[in-house]
Amino acid sequence: MEKVRIGILGAGRGAALAKAIQYSPSTELTAICDMDEERLGKAIDATGVTQSFTSYEALLDSDVDAVIVASPMPLHVEHSVQAVRAGKHVLSEVTAATSIEQCHQLVE
Repeated sequence: MEKVRIGILGAGRGAALAKAIQYSPSTELTAICDMDEERLGKAIDATGVTQSFTSYEALLDSDVDAVIVASPMPLHVEHSVQAVRAGKHVLSEVTAATSIEQCHQLVE
């Protein structure tokens, strides 16, 4: 069975999720993305991931199959929609939407 390649957006809370992914036999942590280079460096050191990005668009252009959105909550809908449009599966680490309008954006 081929492993699902996971990328994480948000190296803060996402770093803890990254560690959990490493225990799943069906997934592979492929990349972490964060605009804060210091936080990104700490996540790389903690996880050993080989691909890192400071640009979300670059993460979406990479070979990941799915993205865990662990960015600030108000950005989850925007980031989830971007990932789906890029052909990626999405897991939002908290509630993805805070309004019915945002729910409609996700469905569309």
